[in-house]
Amino acid sequence: MNRIRFNFKRIKDKTGICSKSFWWILMGWLILMGSSCQSEADRGIDQKDTIEQKNFANKSDSVASQATVKQDKVADTIDISPYKKQIPPFKIRLVDGKGYTYKDLKKDCPLILVYFQPDCPECQAFTAALVKRLPSLMDKQIVMITFEDIKKVKAFDEKYQVSRHPNVRIGSEGYTFIVQKYYQIEHFPIVACFNNKGELQRIINPKLAPEAMAALL
Repeated sequence: MNRIRFNFKRIKDKTGICSKSFWWILMGWLILMGSSCQSEADRGIDQKDTIEQKNFANKSDSVASQATVKQDKVADTIDISPYKKQIPPFKIRLVDGKGYTYKDLKKDCPLILVYFQPDCPECQAFTAALVKRLPSLMDKQIVMITFEDIKKVKAFDEKYQVSRHPNVRIGSEGYTFIVQKYYQIEHFPIVACFNNKGELQRIINPKLAPEAMAALL
């Protein structure tokens, strides 16, 4: 704060006593200094309030961001307690025209059962990711089933070449809807994993990204 100095010699009268003018100036100066100090104090309070408001806003944004992350996180699998643990008694027609049922599965070999639709974008993305993973899944048998016409299944297989892999079967159950009803399927694809005893172990969450679903196999 700047200091104001008075030249007392100039405002004293001949008797050596300060004149009335001096007292008026002094009172004005004191009032001015008081107002200045109060203004600076008010500014300090305003600045403090502004900083606290910003800190509160930042904390609120951080909490909201964390809540969004938690809300957006999707579980890898869904609850399998409502479902039967045995392999569904499916009967399908393969792309080569042959019949294939659950009785034709290899014994003592884990099973990955995929229920899909040929024109489903998520199913297409999942299959593309699955094909890349097939070399590491040779110890498992994979059966891909849909209810769509076998012509659509053949076109799908020609695009992704899944049937050329010895451990993969792909075909249609037609309008029997055995597997569809077995798992009450509403979302595609559905991926159910069984152990080598034919017991259901998990169902991959269909709400995951298709690539993430394939990565969990």
